[in-house]
Amino acid sequence: MILTEIEKAYIAGFFDGEGCVHISKKLRKKQGKNYCYSLKSVISNTKLEPLKYIKNIFGGSVSIQYRKNNHKDNYFLQLNIKSTINLLENIYPYLRIKKEQANVAFNLIEIKKNYSPLRKGKRLSNGYDGFVIDSLYSDKEYIELQENCKQEMNRLNKKGKN
Repeated sequence: MILTEIEKAYIAGFFDGEGCVHISKKLRKKQGKNYCYSLKSVISNTKLEPLKYIKNIFGGSVSIQYRKNNHKDNYFLQLNIKSTINLLENIYPYLRIKKEQANVAFNLIEIKKNYSPLRKGKRLSNGYDGFVIDSLYSDKEYIELQENCKQEMNRLNKKGKN
């Protein structure tokens, strides 16, 4: 689907206010001390309609958090790495608050492109330009660069005073 500039700006504004980009780190127990760094984004709101609109364009899955005590239920749209990159590439020029997080996400992807050797016959589970996202290679510099991205994303996403 080709988005108009107005649609991109709307989604960027919505994402700036209701979205989050996150880098997670998981230990691969079967492979010893190898870590997998992955990128995802989440958009939440008490209204389902805007999340369904974004889901129809970029994919992802919607879940609901049922609330008690006169609070509205909350809906979450989770986007995998491929959908997150597609979203950020489309809305980047219009981002105001989450632009730094988008830059860190793009930096992580560049690191993975440059440091992750292809494993023959293996593809990213959701496929993205033919490089391996969840590499099992434990090259120290590769891990350190990804960890730096994770720490920077955590700093940018921190609530309260910086």
